[in-house]
Formats: sequence, structure tokens, C-alpha cells
Amino acid sequence: HRTWSWAPPAPQDLHGDRDRDRGTRGQGGHRDSDPSTASPTVPVLGVALSLSLSLSRPQEPSLYTVKAIIILDNDGERLFAKYYDDTYPSVKEQRAFEKNIFSKTHRSDSEIALLDGLTVVYKSSIDLYCCVIGSATQNELMLTAVLNCLFDSLSQMLRKNVERRALLDNMEGLFLAVDEIVDGGVILESDPQQVVHRVAVRGEDVPLTEQTVSQVGPQKPLRPPKTPESPKKPPWDPQKPPGIPKNPWDPQKSPKTPPKKTPGTPPGHS
Repeated sequence: HRTWSWAPPAPQDLHGDRDRDRGTRGQGGHRDSDPSTASPTVPVLGVALSLSLSLSRPQEPSLYTVKAIIILDNDGERLFAKYYDDTYPSVKEQRAFEKNIFSKTHRSDSEIALLDGLTVVYKSSIDLYCCVIGSATQNELMLTAVLNCLFDSLSQMLRKNVERRALLDNMEGLFLAVDEIVDGGVILESDPQQVVHRVAVRGEDVPLTEQTVSQVGPQKPLRPPKTPESPKKPPWDPQKPPGIPKNPWDPQKSPKTPPKKTPGTPPGHS
């Protein structure tokens, strides 16, 4: 005896065939026999469209322009560094970032670089490297204005001797100048003349506890202004030469001579 088994036929996927026809048709007009190789055209277009919209969306302007101001020596060691956000929270990360800046810029002739998604503008002088760091979307002209203001202010305060030794001897002026130019990442001043003037005024108003030993030490007394003196009279007569005694003889007067006596005249009779 034979046993027969019957199973219903699988339903045809009409919609799937239509979608495969759309996905596989177009390259030479033939169909791809393997449906797994069909390219997902619609999802890829959606991702590309959303990515292009996110990139083309303008960012909101912000006052927080500067992320850090760094000054390095000729060996890449830190002389001054001030960070205004948490991009590099630890000192180890900051030192690694500064080493990376020095290795990328100390042999380059350009004045701007894009490093770790940040914009770096820098300027060198003898054995110093001054760097101003901003975001990748920040205007380079604004960062360059901050860099030039800082460099020109240091040049005036150090009397055009912008080098490592002079900077270490005037670190208090550097701290005051940076605070006058940038505060919390916001640019306050870009005129070096104003910065130098304000640093000089603030230096005079520094309290006694914050002054250095040279500032606290005794200062030279100020000399009183000289008053014009009246000319002194000479002890001699300027019309006559000194050292010659006054002649008591008057040449206009003749000396007295006794009257002449006539002979034969008795005394007492003229």
C-alpha cells in the first residue's frame, strides 16, 4: 500500500518580486538572480539626506571664541598655558596636546594649523612659540587678532625683547595681559596699547600681599623739583676790574699849593 502526502504550494510573493525588480534593474538592464545582493537604495538615500542636512545646518554664534592660550619654549616645554574649557581636563592630556602642537608646528612656515579638530594659530619669536586655540568652525581672523594683540603687548612690555629669559622675569605682566585680552574664552580687547596701559595701572594697584620682593623693597626717594634761583650778585663791581684798589686821587681836582709870598711885604700885610 502506498501513502500519499500532500502539501499546499508556497504563496507567491508578488510584492517582493516587484521590489527586487526595482532594486536589481538598472545595471545593464538585467536582473540580479540573488535577492540578497540587491542594494537598499531608499535607506541609503535617507541617511545621506539626513547627513547633508545636519552638515549644512548653521551653528549658533557664541561669544566663547578662545579655548586656550599657550606659550612654549624652543624645546616644546610649557612656559604659560591657560585653558578655558574642558576639552583637555587633565594635566597629562594638556601636556600631550602641547607636545603634539610643537611637533606639528615648529618646522612649519605657516601660521595656522588644524589639529585634533581644533584650529591653532601661532607665532614664533627667537625661542618662544605663542599659540591661540579655537574650535574647528571658529573664524581664523578673530584668533589671529588675539594672537597679534598678545604678541604686540608683550613686545611693548618687554621693550621688543620677546624671549624666554625676559618673559620669565615678567610673568606677572603676562598674566595681567592675558586677563585683559581674554576672560573665560570671551575676547575683551584687541588693542595692544589699551592692554599695556591697563596692565600698568593694575600693576600700581596690586596689594602688598601680591607684590614681589623687588616691588615691596625700599624705593629711591623722589627728588623735589628744582626751583629757579635768582642770580647772585658778584662781590665786586662788574664795571671795574677786580683786584685794583680805588685811586683816592681825583685827576679833575688840582692839589692845593701854598700862596706865593712877595718879597718886601711885612707879615700880616698883603
